[in-house]
Amino acid sequence: VVVSPGLPPHNPTVRWATEHSAVWGDVELAWRVRDKVVRGPVAAPWITITGTNGKTTTTQLTTAMYEAGGLRAVACGNIGVPVLDVVRDPVGYDVLVVELSSHQLHYMATSGDGAVVPLASACLNIADDHLEWHGSAEAYRAAKAKVYERTVMACVYNTSDEVTRQMVQEADVVEGCRAVGFTPGVPAPGDVGIVEDVLCDRAFNEDRRNSALELSTVADLEAAGLASPHMTMNVLAAAALARAGTVQPSAIQSAVRA
Repeated sequence: VVVSPGLPPHNPTVRWATEHSAVWGDVELAWRVRDKVVRGPVAAPWITITGTNGKTTTTQLTTAMYEAGGLRAVACGNIGVPVLDVVRDPVGYDVLVVELSSHQLHYMATSGDGAVVPLASACLNIADDHLEWHGSAEAYRAAKAKVYERTVMACVYNTSDEVTRQMVQEADVVEGCRAVGFTPGVPAPGDVGIVEDVLCDRAFNEDRRNSALELSTVADLEAAGLASPHMTMNVLAAAALARAGTVQPSAIQSAVRA
């Protein structure tokens, strides 16, 4: 049974289906059939994004950065185009940037063939939301935490939000996956942040203990209308997700300026 994310788990029909059948969400179904249309030799990798606030903007920014890097990317899922439509596109994509709601995440498998294996993932922040749907704050947070499961390259988290840090620590990820924090301050080695009005990458450069790569500038953000504190954090998160997919710093700066 494929359940619409609009239906809560306490819905009588969903409860019946859970007891008598396999229950999938639309995202799991899309993952299972993603290789029917491919642009290259393998199915396009997924970048998965959630959070109580900012996930739509961050999904759009991340997509723009991949496009600036020369890839055919699409923002989909809980934003714009359903992921089931995207995986049936006749041309195919190089990368899918998938916004996921807590409702979609609730129905996502974390093991087996239907479990999404994202290249990079992010939970931007956590505040109590949709509690009437999930039943409790704990259930809501557990759903959000699923975004990090089985991630291959980078789990991106908010260094100012301890809950997201704990989610990453507890996630069952692919060996070699790294935790990458984003911060409005000076980044530690392994993170992205801001040093003297420059957005810096200290996560995906070889000598990250002693140097940083310039991704953009605060002046670029101001010119693009992206300089508010929450929008700056969205840009940093998007940049980390793009760098996990080897998008070059110059492309990230071009996307911000555009």
